[in-house]
This record gives sequence, C-alpha cells and structure tokens, in this order.
Amino acid sequence: MTSAPESSPTRRWSLREHLRVPLHVNALALATSAGLTAVLGLVYWAVAARSYTPAEVGTQSALLSATLLVGGMAEIGVSSVLIRFLPVAGRDGRRLSARLYTAAAVAGLVAAGVFALGTNLWSPALRFVRTDGWWFAAFVVSTVFASIYSIQDSVLTGLRRAPWVPVENGLASLLKIALLLVFATFAGSAGIFASWNASTGVAVLVITTLVFGRLLTADDPRPGRLPGRGTLARYMLGNYGGSLFALAAINATPLIVINRLGAEAAAHFFVPWAIFNGLQLLATAISYSLIVEAAAAEHETVPLFRRAIAQTLLTLVPISAVLVFLGPWLLGLLGHGYSVGGGPLLRWLAAAAVPAAAVPMSITLVRLRNRPGLVIAIQASWSVSILVGSYIALGRTGLEGTGIAAFATAVVLAVVLGMTVLRPVLRPRTAA
Repeated sequence: MTSAPESSPTRRWSLREHLRVPLHVNALALATSAGLTAVLGLVYWAVAARSYTPAEVGTQSALLSATLLVGGMAEIGVSSVLIRFLPVAGRDGRRLSARLYTAAAVAGLVAAGVFALGTNLWSPALRFVRTDGWWFAAFVVSTVFASIYSIQDSVLTGLRRAPWVPVENGLASLLKIALLLVFATFAGSAGIFASWNASTGVAVLVITTLVFGRLLTADDPRPGRLPGRGTLARYMLGNYGGSLFALAAINATPLIVINRLGAEAAAHFFVPWAIFNGLQLLATAISYSLIVEAAAAEHETVPLFRRAIAQTLLTLVPISAVLVFLGPWLLGLLGHGYSVGGGPLLRWLAAAAVPAAAVPMSITLVRLRNRPGLVIAIQASWSVSILVGSYIALGRTGLEGTGIAAFATAVVLAVVLGMTVLRPVLRPRTAA
C-alpha cells in the first residue's frame, strides 16, 4: 500500500530529467512539428478534396510536387551543413547562414527556370507552366520560396532552437487551410497552388527575420570552430548527392503517377504518399536532433543513437499500427473515391514506415563520420528501388504497387543497414 505514493514522484522526476536532455527536447519539438504538419496536411487535403474535382486535385498536387522537387534540388546540400556545423560555428554562424541562404535562393531561381522550360520533356502534364507566362512566374517565385523554406528548419535545429519549428510549421499549415478556403471562392483550380505557396512565402519572411534579427547576432561571444572551405564544400556536395535521390523518391513519384495513370489517380495517390512522407519526417526529425547533439559531444555518439532509435520506434510503431487498421476510413473523410483508390496503398505505406526509419538513422551516423559517399549510396539504394519498383508496379497492380515496392525496399534496407552501418550502435553492451 505504500509503494504507489513513492512511484509517482519517481515518474515525475524521470519526465523532468527526460526533458532536460537537449536530444530529447529538440527531437520532441521536431517530431511534434512533423506530427502537426501531417495532421493539418490531412485537413488541408480534405478541404481541397471537397472544394475541387479529383482531376484538379491531381494536377495541382503534381505541380506542388514539382515545386518541392525543384526547390529541394536547389537546396544544394545547405541543410546538412547547417545542421552539422551551426552548433560549433559560434560568431561565424551568421556569415555562414547568410551565404548559404543566398546560394539556395539563386539556385532555386535557376533551377525553376530550367524545369519550367523543359516540362515537355520530363512532365508533359504540366506543360502549361511553360506556355502561360503567369504560371511560369508563379512557379519560379514559389520554387525560390520552397528552396529557402526547406533550410529554415535546419537553421533552427542547428541553433538548438528546435521548439520554434512546430510553431512555424503549425502556423504555416493553419494559414494554408485558411487561404485555401478563401482562394476557393475566386481563384479557381489555382487555389490549391496559391494557398500553399502564399503561406510558404509568409513563413519564409517571418523566420528569416527571426533568424537574422534575433537568433544569429554579430556579437556572439563563442569562437568559431568551422572547418576550411574545402571541407565544407566536400561535405555539402557529398550530402547534396544523397539529398537529390531522397527528393526524387518523395517528389518525382507523384509525377510518375500523373503521367502514367492520369490526374484522378494522382489525387488518390497524393494523400497516402504525403502521410507516408510525414511518417518518414518523424524519423528524420529525431535524426536531425541527434546530429546536433552528437556533433557537440562525439564521445556520447553510441548512447545518443540508442536513445534516438528507441524514441523513433516508440513514436512510429503506434502511429503506423493505427494507420494500417484505420487508414482507409481516414481517407474516406476526403470522399469515397479516395478511400477506395488510396486505402490499400496507405496500409502498405504505413507498414513500410517503421523499417524505413533505418534509412535516416544510418545516414545520420555516416554524416557524423564525414562519409558523404556512403550517404549517396544509402539514399540511392532507397530512391532507385522506390522509383523503379513503383514504375513497374503501377502498370500491373495500380497505386497499391507503389506501397508494396516501398514496403519491400524498407524491409530489405533495414536488414542490410542493421547488419552493417548501424551494427556498432545496435551491438549489445559487453560485460565489464
């Protein structure tokens, strides 16, 4: 009868101690951000599905995928540098961030123009971006914003200000929904693209002001511990090669779907695919926090990794289980066609999300060891398998084939990476 009162303070103390560990706090903030983005994203697409035809949703979602793909390509490895080296940049952090922001914006401008002019070659369904001047301009501006937006979370994470990330992404997601309701009344089918990118632009302006106005000050007392420019360039370009493969898997797959199966199938595909990417983002968010903490305390790499892996599994497993059983019902909120067309796909993707967490964890470990070639190899294995498997399966089993390809790829890679890259941190402790 006396044990209960003693256990309660112990649990409260454990929770307080848990939240005093920067790895846990930053990982929790980034995971919360990913969760908020996923939930509010589902609400956004539910509103879009009720406001537009499946063909319009499919075309606009493919256009958004193109924007995110090109904007991510223009990121040129900047995010990996910010996460890895901002924690030790000290007074050089402001200068480093300003240069990388500028590089990403210029690259976004160039990449958007090249993509738009070549839509006849790589995405005929989006050729209107090339032929319509207004669409061309909107696509270029939106891609520049997407490029900068893609690195903002990395800046906040590298500065150990990750609690700002869920605030930023949560408010941006709410603004998207509000603008979608407004634009649906007068912007026609372009309301999806306009609402998404207008909120992105607002977030970019607000966070850029916060970062350079308050968080990155010129009088930082800490001395900079940045490596030389050559080392930074090699690290950035090596990780950029890997990020290109990751972007291709995430954002090129919807383009394959719309060009092979049409706009309506793309609409049924996009929401399950967005949910799957949201689950991957949970694991990636925890791995980003891991990089920041391990970069500042390299001797603690193994225990930090074990904590991060445990936190990832505790987060992903229950969410994935719920989606396997209730996913089709959730898609029914968007309409019966979304449940029938995307339900089986979502079940496969939800199951794939758990073993797929081995990919960002492995990439984190090899980044800390400054092995960009291995980063590329892991990302290439994941992305090429997804893209090739999806392309083949789409013609045979429809949308569900992409889920099967993702699940098979995730399981195989989890086994291989667990036996190789992750083996040092998964190996049981030896007795003293």
